[in-house]
Amino acid sequence: MSVRNGKALWQQRREQWEHLDWRRTDRDLGQQMNVSRERARQMRRALGKPDSTLRSSGIRRPSEIRRQEALKRAAALLPQLRGLRIGEAAKLLENSLSKGTSVRQFLDQEGVLHRWRGKHPWHLMNFQLPSAALARIWRISRTVISIHRSRHGVGAPKWDGQVFRCSSAKANDPDYREVLQAEEEKARRFRV
Repeated sequence: MSVRNGKALWQQRREQWEHLDWRRTDRDLGQQMNVSRERARQMRRALGKPDSTLRSSGIRRPSEIRRQEALKRAAALLPQLRGLRIGEAAKLLENSLSKGTSVRQFLDQEGVLHRWRGKHPWHLMNFQLPSAALARIWRISRTVISIHRSRHGVGAPKWDGQVFRCSSAKANDPDYREVLQAEEEKARRFRV
């Protein structure tokens, strides 16, 4: 390309820049001219054009589009998400549900996810039962339950800590049987 052709091309490009609507944002101008936002800002300064007076034209970035699509998907799957844990919901949505994400904020606002955090549902457990019974029902190590009991000041169980046997006196205690059955039902519902 000769110098003369280069100058003509530059002049033609400059005329294109001159005829733009300079009220628009640098991002909009950059997209229109197929250059970066920074290059549009530089051209605004080089040509002595005024600062933008309009907001962005609504051309959305890919990340914003993905965010909107994820929110729509979460809204559509709301009935299926109700009662799920965060990890399960993230798998279903095929999206991250970190604390600050817009999808997580939407789901928290709707109140569809489990409210507890952590590996074990401590808030659901009835600590009046012995650690051995809780370990069997919730499928958690007896030692882990005992450690949680002491660390969080839950206190001793109402019934003794002997392992449940059908022949024990506990087996015939109607209060114990009722609490035990309620706990088993709670654990069954939790696992579903």
